[in-house]
Amino acid sequence: MPNSKRLSLIARLCGLMFFAQLLLSASAWGLGQRFFPMQGLLPLPLGAPYFYALVVVLIAVVFRPNRYSLSAAVLCLTYGFLADLQLLQAWSYQYFFFFLALAWAQWQSQRQALVLKLLSVFMACCYLWAGLNKINPLFASEVFPWLMGIFSWTESWANWPLGGYLIAIFEALLGLSFFFPKLARYSRWLLIPFHLGILLFLFFDDWNRVVYPWNLGMPLLGLLLFSPQKHQQRALYKQPAFMLSFLLFGLLPSQRSTGFWPYPLSFSMYSACSTELYLGFSEEQFNAPSLKQQIPLKVLKTAYRSKRLYWLSVDDWSIMEYDLPSFSNKPYLRAWAKTYLSQTPYSAIQLRWVERKGPWPQKAEEELEILRK
Repeated sequence: MPNSKRLSLIARLCGLMFFAQLLLSASAWGLGQRFFPMQGLLPLPLGAPYFYALVVVLIAVVFRPNRYSLSAAVLCLTYGFLADLQLLQAWSYQYFFFFLALAWAQWQSQRQALVLKLLSVFMACCYLWAGLNKINPLFASEVFPWLMGIFSWTESWANWPLGGYLIAIFEALLGLSFFFPKLARYSRWLLIPFHLGILLFLFFDDWNRVVYPWNLGMPLLGLLLFSPQKHQQRALYKQPAFMLSFLLFGLLPSQRSTGFWPYPLSFSMYSACSTELYLGFSEEQFNAPSLKQQIPLKVLKTAYRSKRLYWLSVDDWSIMEYDLPSFSNKPYLRAWAKTYLSQTPYSAIQLRWVERKGPWPQKAEEELEILRK
């Protein structure tokens, strides 16, 4: 298959995947009522015009993946990320890079072979780091048993933590295999049962619906990217674009445990490292009618009481409102809390930080903070 045809199919597939995920998390992208405060790098508005502009651009990418539609997709995503870092999820990060690289190949057709390699590097690093980050006690003793408990015929495996480690190692080895073209042409087929298995468990547990299209599309992306090619480009590692891509996707994710590189950009879902923020409300604040106008009632029902305060998880709020986890980064979450506080009549609010640090954290560290206007 010619490189131009392969890149066109990849662009159409990414556009379709993103379009489906956009519809599943529409309120986060500006459509409809939104309670969760925005916190971006610039004070840019997000609303229905932005959402519909993104819809039009993605439809154009699906039907006419040319330099203009792909460049427009990059610009739309850049605007969204600047307006609200919450939109910078692992999958939207992937689409941003893919659209950027695909647009480059459209503007400079001589770069098509290089762009295919860059996309392959991203996919390889994605699976390698996702697997390595899952090799931890939290995934083996909590996440894996939860998944196995969804079906009666897998429930007996819930008490087998080694299974969690084996799945994580399998995913890491799968990513490693993608660095070797002769091996990748065979290992790419393993993406089909791998992602369909994930989708099966998530679907029957009705969890994380926004990634359903991603799990359907990733095997197809793998089949396109790692199919045999007649001509291999030499000295790829000498290309500046390759070195930059390897830095972003191959090296910087290793810094997620130090806090230097954000968790959402490190392919670290279900890793042991995390930063969670809880908002603390007094009984008077929690029962005030004004709070129900700021936070959805279904979210308030998840709050728990401890030491005369009601604690509400920011991550739970984000997931329950529009099926996206919060951007797990302490500077962002503190800035977000300041934005939330500025929209309330309170002069101060209690914050509770729960952090797991290091490559193999056993326990979470808790810290209380009073944030004032």
